[in-house]
Amino acid sequence: MVDAALSRKLQSVYAVGRARWQLIILLVAAFVLIGGGWITVWAWSASKEAAPRTTSDQLLETTKGLEVTQQQAVNCSRPVTSSAVRDETAFRADHYAC
Repeated sequence: MVDAALSRKLQSVYAVGRARWQLIILLVAAFVLIGGGWITVWAWSASKEAAPRTTSDQLLETTKGLEVTQQQAVNCSRPVTSSAVRDETAFRADHYAC
């Protein structure tokens, strides 16, 4: 009878100890996750503050580059269009003479 009472008491002590450890592990995990999330948000917001200047500079450079490329394409297409129109006119004049 004494052994059974002692056994029950030890089981309850172990159960309480196990519950405490589970609570401690849960709190540590929550602390790590909250801390990691806070650091992530802090780092992300710090990078966003510096990004607009860099992004706007890159956009401006890209736009200027596209402007030059577009102008070059227009300049190159004019002689091709002119020669194509001239060739088509000559072809029509040769083949469709009335």
